[in-house]
Amino acid sequence: QRALRRYLKPGDVVFDVGANWGFFTLYMSQLVGSQGSVIALEPVPFTAAILLRNLQANHISNVEVIQKAVSSDEGNRCIRIPEGGEGHPMASINWHKVDPDVIEITVKTISLDTFCSMRALEPNFVKIDVEGADGEVITGFQHTIGRCRPVIFIECSDLGRERVWEVMKNRYQYRCFNAASDKEVGSIDEYRHADFL
Repeated sequence: QRALRRYLKPGDVVFDVGANWGFFTLYMSQLVGSQGSVIALEPVPFTAAILLRNLQANHISNVEVIQKAVSSDEGNRCIRIPEGGEGHPMASINWHKVDPDVIEITVKTISLDTFCSMRALEPNFVKIDVEGADGEVITGFQHTIGRCRPVIFIECSDLGRERVWEVMKNRYQYRCFNAASDKEVGSIDEYRHADFL
């Protein structure tokens, strides 16, 4: 919440990638105000339905929900929901492959570069929490990153960390900070198992 207050302002265009039930979505919608907009991307149908109910219950009109998974390209992917479907906050395209107690569903995918191009969007801030698919999200977003230079709030996974570091630090020379401590992260060895700005 501290990071959102610091970087979001009225009128901003922001993305919530992996919106879940909408905790961040709802807070961001307040910060960007009626002149701003929030694009909330949540692929799991049951979770997206709860997100929509939360938006309606709070009379929020500046949020658009897109029921797609964000990846490096467009297509269809299998997403696995653990705990017999009850663990939807941990639903993942990449995880739970050997878990016997998962529900598998097919979801449509889209890249953020394609989405931004189709809509002529220039995001100011992007939150990414995608349970191991962060490298794929950044791969499919890199052209927009270079063009718009949004602030990115991202959960680091072991699967995606090298790709995210390559694009953000090596290609675009972004600075990286631990979201909890505000400490600058100077090497990929420090970039793991946390949320980062």
